[in-house]
Amino acid sequence: MPTNAPPNSVADRFLASVGALPVLAPGTSLGVAVSGGPDSLALAHMTCSLLPHVQVRLVVVDHGLRDESAAEASMVRERLLAFCEDVTILTWRTPSKVTSRKLEQARNARYALLNQWAAERGVLRLWLGHHADDQAETITMRQQQGSGATGLRGMPARRVMAQTIYERPLLEWQKSDLVTYCEAQGLQYVKDPTNTDRATARGALRSTTARPAPSYGGNVPGRTDTKAVVMHSLGHAWVRTGSLTPGLLQTIVGSVRGGYYAPSRAEIEDAVRRLGTDERISVFGCVVEHRRDAWTLVTREARQQRLSPPKQDEMGHWRLDDRWQVDDPSGDWGLLSLNAVEHLSDLPIRALACLPTWNTLAPTLENNCLKWPGNCARFSPRRPVFD
Repeated sequence: MPTNAPPNSVADRFLASVGALPVLAPGTSLGVAVSGGPDSLALAHMTCSLLPHVQVRLVVVDHGLRDESAAEASMVRERLLAFCEDVTILTWRTPSKVTSRKLEQARNARYALLNQWAAERGVLRLWLGHHADDQAETITMRQQQGSGATGLRGMPARRVMAQTIYERPLLEWQKSDLVTYCEAQGLQYVKDPTNTDRATARGALRSTTARPAPSYGGNVPGRTDTKAVVMHSLGHAWVRTGSLTPGLLQTIVGSVRGGYYAPSRAEIEDAVRRLGTDERISVFGCVVEHRRDAWTLVTREARQQRLSPPKQDEMGHWRLDDRWQVDDPSGDWGLLSLNAVEHLSDLPIRALACLPTWNTLAPTLENNCLKWPGNCARFSPRRPVFD
């Protein structure tokens, strides 16, 4: 029920952008995440205006990191209600005081809240307002971090997660286009001061006079070939040996290892060189091993020592070794190690070796989860392979 219809030129361009994504069947529940900035506000307004056959649900996340964030979220909701009846505010209640990696933790919390909301509201596809300027900045920052070809991957237009599909229809739109749209439609948007905070990597980049790297589309070096990778839900991966580029190996090792970081470009290039002559190598806490039938196995390294107790993450979930989300954090945690019992599963023995034990008990494997009497662990990587 938007009050002002987009002009034909904007409508045609938006529908063409949406047309690059899978078709939305009539009656589909479609989520749109809105920060209140011009990018997501324009996306929400165009979606509600131009897709009347879809049930649009808007969602605003209040991270609570600034004193005025709650009032700002309420204000954004009131503005959205002018053209959409279904608007929800999600509030991040931190389990403890956030003193470090605030933006990183807030981002993780945002996706956790969105996943939960989408599952509860029957939303399979959720749209994000990232645009061409965001894409260029992402590529530039990855290149500055020494990621090499991986830095050219950028953000995908479509990211399929376990329960939710995230889509970015505006990756070919400049931010200036979206600001112009909001102003022409009389849409009031908010400005988040963290976007230009020099203390953050993205804010520092925006404060420079240099233009970000251009956005890249199509098949560019370093993109993850989804047909070449099988990511197992118990924490290991299979990759076709012939597709094992440095960029792909860096991405997979970063996910399998756990934590926020991936190995450096130098570590990965050295690993690829060694794989040219060795059947099995270690890199960044992982084992990479050529197997039969032209497949390579990537697993977490099997260590002999006990694991540190689980720690709470941004959403209050208990994480073990920053790889597993566990129900009960108490007790003693260890690894099966290379003495793993083969009858547990038909998984490779090296993959079994890095699975945790609880109170000296080996887990059973049920529905892609590790089970003990009264406890459960699920693989939960910080860095998904297909992002």
